[in-house]
Amino acid sequence: MIDAYILLSGIVFFGTYGVYRVYKSSKEKTRIIESQKREPIYHEKTQDIKIEESEPEQVYPLQTHNIKYWLYTPSYSLRTYGLAGLYNDLVVKNLWLNEPFHSKFYEILMILDKNEFMIVDSNSKVITMNVRGRDNKITTSKSFQVFATRDIVVATFSNAMSDIVRFNQLDAQHIVVAICILLLEQSLHYQSQEVSEDMIKTILKDYEFTEDIYHITTLVKGKDEQLQFVDIAVKIAFQTSSTYAYNDSEVPKPLQLPTKLPQKVLKEV
Repeated sequence: MIDAYILLSGIVFFGTYGVYRVYKSSKEKTRIIESQKREPIYHEKTQDIKIEESEPEQVYPLQTHNIKYWLYTPSYSLRTYGLAGLYNDLVVKNLWLNEPFHSKFYEILMILDKNEFMIVDSNSKVITMNVRGRDNKITTSKSFQVFATRDIVVATFSNAMSDIVRFNQLDAQHIVVAICILLLEQSLHYQSQEVSEDMIKTILKDYEFTEDIYHITTLVKGKDEQLQFVDIAVKIAFQTSSTYAYNDSEVPKPLQLPTKLPQKVLKEV
């Protein structure tokens, strides 16, 4: 009887305690929900961030077009358009303005421009003519085809330019002068029928690199492998240039050598 009473009391106690725990839990949830309803909701205001773009770095190109050089003016001192173009293409574009090459090469251009140098066409037939004059005397003259030396010079450099500039500047300039000398050596002139060795010596007089020039001409004549392009360029020049009729009875013209070069002027390149 007592055991049954104790068991019943335990059931009542634990049942009552369970109901109490459920009640407390329900009250706590209700309090939290009501508290959340009363509390205002704050939204964090984000600050506007301005991203400042940095200005691009200023790049200032070199003002190379404003650089001026001391140059000759071929449009005033050279009559031949091809020689004037050769000065611009060979000297100005490569800025080969160092002395003594600059002035020596321009002197050679002036000599070619002022004199009617010619090279006999090796394929030309020589026609001999006997003409009786008013005094009843017979004069004999010969006619044949010739190339203008200045034309051959311009055409040769046009064909050899890319090969010449592959050498270092000083050697390239020696080759340029040597080519001019080689072609002048093959030329005729009204006065002496041929260009004398004395004239070549006059052109190279006091030139600092005369020995180097003669050495290169010897190498070209000897078919040096490194300079074969010169011989090829000259042959192409003869094949592509026009010839002119010449009669050796024409009035001789004196050889003109410039005594003074024109003044250089400052120019932009």
